[in-house]
Amino acid sequence: MDIAAIGSAIATRFAAVTAPTNYAAIQASTYLRQKGAGKAPFVITYFNGTRDLEYAYQRRSGVADYTAIFYYSKAADIEQTDTGLQAWHDKLLDALIGQLMLGQSGGTNGVTGAYMRAARLGESTLGGVDFAVIEMPIEVEFTHAVTVAA
Repeated sequence: MDIAAIGSAIATRFAAVTAPTNYAAIQASTYLRQKGAGKAPFVITYFNGTRDLEYAYQRRSGVADYTAIFYYSKAADIEQTDTGLQAWHDKLLDALIGQLMLGQSGGTNGVTGAYMRAARLGESTLGGVDFAVIEMPIEVEFTHAVTVAA
C-alpha cells in the first residue's frame, strides 16, 4: 500500500470535478499539507491514519482514513456563501463514484474500495484566511502482502 499514491489519486479525482454553472473551477487539489491558503476554491486531502488492521496468511488488510476539505471563499453575504457550498456539494460527492480502486490495482494487492460516507459544511482557517468548507471523510479499504519474520 502506498499512502502517498492513494492521497494523490484522491486529489486527482477532485481536480477533475467540473464546476457548477457560474462558479469558478477548482484551482488546485493536493494531498500535501499547505502552509498557507491558495486561490479558492481548492481541495486538500489529508491522511488521518489507518484502522481495523488485520493480519492473516501473510496479508494485511484494513482501512486508511482520509479527509478531503474543499475550501471556498467566504462572501460578505452568508447566504451567497451557503448557496455556493450547496452548488458544489453534489459535484464533490460524485468525485469518487466509479473510482473504487483509485487506480491502485485492487484485488490481491492494493485498494479494494474508496468510499465517501458523509459531507459536512462548516468554516475553517488556513494560513490566517477564513474559508467556508465542505469536509468529506473518505474510507479507503486495502489489502496487501506482508513478509512475516520468525
